[in-house]
Amino acid sequence: MSYLDGREEYYELEEELKSLPKGTIVRKTISGRSYPYLQWHEGVKTKSRYLKAGEVEGVKAKLARRADVEARLEQLKGVLPPAATESDDYRLMILTGDELSQFARAAEGFGHRRCFRDLQEFLGRWERSRVLILYGLRRTGKTTLMQQALLSMGEEERSRAAYIQSLPHDTMTDLACDLRLLRRRGYRAIFIDEVTLLSDFIDSAAMLSDVFAAMRMTIVLSGTDSLGFWLASGDALYDRSLSIHTTFIPFAEWSRLLGINDVDDYIAFGGTFVRGVERFDERGVSQLESPFVDENSVRRYIDTAIVGNIQHSLEHYRDGGRFGSLYVLYERNELTSAINRVIEDMNHRFVRRTIERTFVSHDLRSTAQLLRDAPNPRERILLGDYLDEEAVTERLRHVLDILEADERTLEVGDEELADIQDYLRDLELIGSARVVTLLATGRRREGRHTVFLQPGMRYCQAKTLVQSVELDDAFQGLSIAAREHVVGKILDDVRGRMLEDIVLFETSQALAGSHEVFKLVVEGDPQLGIRAGEYDMVIRSVSDGTVSLYEVKHSDKQAAGQTRHLVDEAKRALVEATFGPIVERCVLYRGPAIVCDDVSYANVEEYLVGL
Repeated sequence: MSYLDGREEYYELEEELKSLPKGTIVRKTISGRSYPYLQWHEGVKTKSRYLKAGEVEGVKAKLARRADVEARLEQLKGVLPPAATESDDYRLMILTGDELSQFARAAEGFGHRRCFRDLQEFLGRWERSRVLILYGLRRTGKTTLMQQALLSMGEEERSRAAYIQSLPHDTMTDLACDLRLLRRRGYRAIFIDEVTLLSDFIDSAAMLSDVFAAMRMTIVLSGTDSLGFWLASGDALYDRSLSIHTTFIPFAEWSRLLGINDVDDYIAFGGTFVRGVERFDERGVSQLESPFVDENSVRRYIDTAIVGNIQHSLEHYRDGGRFGSLYVLYERNELTSAINRVIEDMNHRFVRRTIERTFVSHDLRSTAQLLRDAPNPRERILLGDYLDEEAVTERLRHVLDILEADERTLEVGDEELADIQDYLRDLELIGSARVVTLLATGRRREGRHTVFLQPGMRYCQAKTLVQSVELDDAFQGLSIAAREHVVGKILDDVRGRMLEDIVLFETSQALAGSHEVFKLVVEGDPQLGIRAGEYDMVIRSVSDGTVSLYEVKHSDKQAAGQTRHLVDEAKRALVEATFGPIVERCVLYRGPAIVCDDVSYANVEEYLVGL
C-alpha cells in the first residue's frame, strides 16, 4: 500500500466513523418486560435510545462495523508517519513538507511525457487569473506528472508547494478555506488532484482563477472527469484556464516510457501506462493488470473512466446546458447503455467492414493457398474442403447483423449521438483522419474517418465480437481447423486495419501545418484504364507540393501484392496530375528496411518512433 493510498483510506474511514452509532445494546426491564436500547456516553453523561424490533439487527451490524473501522484506524496510525501538526487545521487531505517529498518520490525513475514541458513552463511563470488543467482518462499519467513536477523543484521551492487530494465528501467551501490557510502559511504552488469530485466544482470553479491565482498562487488541477472540466471551462473558468490532455498516448511515447517496441503489444494493450498481462509475463516484467485484458475489464474501464465521469458532472450540472440531451438520458437511467452502445457500434462497424474487405478482396483464397502449401505436411489444410468462401462471407455478415439486432435495447437519437461523440472526441478517445476519394476524371470528394485512439480498447472489443461469431450454429458446421483459421485471419486483418489507422492519425498529428496527410481512395474506370484501389496514406508537402505514397502492412514479410497500387502507372499518373510529383513510394511493415524495384520498405515501429 502506498503512503497516499493509506492516507486516503484513513480519511475515508474517519468520515465513515462519523455516520456509525457508538455504544452498546442493553436491555431494560420496564413493567416486567424487557426492551432493547442503544446506550452510549457523551462526556460524563450516559444516554440511550429505544430500538424498535426491526432496528436491532441493523444497529448490531453498524456497531460491529464501527469496531472494525476503529481497529483499522489504529492499524493505519501505526503504519503511517504522523502528519505535520498544521494539517490538523485543514479540511481536505493535504500533503506538505516531508509528506509531500515522500509522495513525489513515488515517480522517481519514470520517464517524462512530452507534455511535461508544458507543465514546467506553466509553473515557471506566474499566470494572473489562470489555472492549469491536467485532464484525461484513468491511468494516463496525470498524478505522475504532478509528482514529477514536484521532484523537479528545488528544495526551497518545494517547501512552498502543497498537494491536495480531493475526496467525494469535500466541498469547494472546504477547499477555499484550506487555500486561504495555505496562502497565509506561505505556500504558492498548489496541486489539486481529482478536483471534479467536489460536488460544487462546476459552479464555483471561477474562484480558483479569479481569487487564488490572482493572489499569486500557481494552481494545477487534475481529474478524470473531463466533462466537468469542459462544463467549467465553458462557464465558470471560460478563458481563465489552460489545458493539457493526457488521454492520447502515441506509440513512440508509449514505447519510450514502457520500454516496449512492439506495435502488436501497443495494439493489444495501448492507451494507458499499465502493462498488459498476456504477453508481458513472458518477458519477466513486473506488471499491473491492463484495463484491456478482456471484455469485462474494458466494460469496467468504460463505466468508471468515461460513463461515471459524465454521470458525475450531469448530477451536479442540473441546468443541462450544452449537454441537455445527455441529462435527459441520465434522468431516465439510460446514459450508461447509450454510451456503451455508441462505443460498441463504432467497433461493430469497424469489424464488419474488416470482414467484408477481407473476403471481398479474396484474401481468404491466399490464406487457403498458404495453408495448402505449408512446408510441414502436418500443417497443410485444404481449406476449400471445409468451406465455401462466398457462403462464409454471407454467414459472417448475417451473424454480425443478428448480434447487432439482439443487442439493440436503446434507440439513441441524433442529438444524443452527436453529444456523446463530441464528448468522446474532446476526451481524445476518438479522433478523425482525412479521406480523399479521387475519381478517374480528376474530381475528388473529401471525407473524415473515425479513429479510436485507445487501441487496446478497440482491439479487445473487436476480438470479443469476432470470437462470438464462432458460436453461431451455421458457423459451427465448419471444421475446427477451418473455424480457427478464418477467425485468426480476421483478427490479423483487424490488427492490420488498426495499424493503418495508427500510422495515418499519428502522422497527421506530427506533420500538421507542414504537410497534408490523408488516405486516398481511387475509384476505377475501365474505359480510362484505371483500376479501383486505395493508398493507405498520402503525404503532400505544403512547401513544394511533392507527394509520398504509402502502403501499411501488418506483415513482417514482403509479398508481391503489397506494392500493386504503388507500381500501378495509371494510378500514379492520375495522382501526379491531381496532387503533384511523386517523390517516394514506400511500404511500412514489421520487417527490416530494404529497397525493391524503386519501392522502399521501412519498419513501421521505427517510422512511428521517428515521428
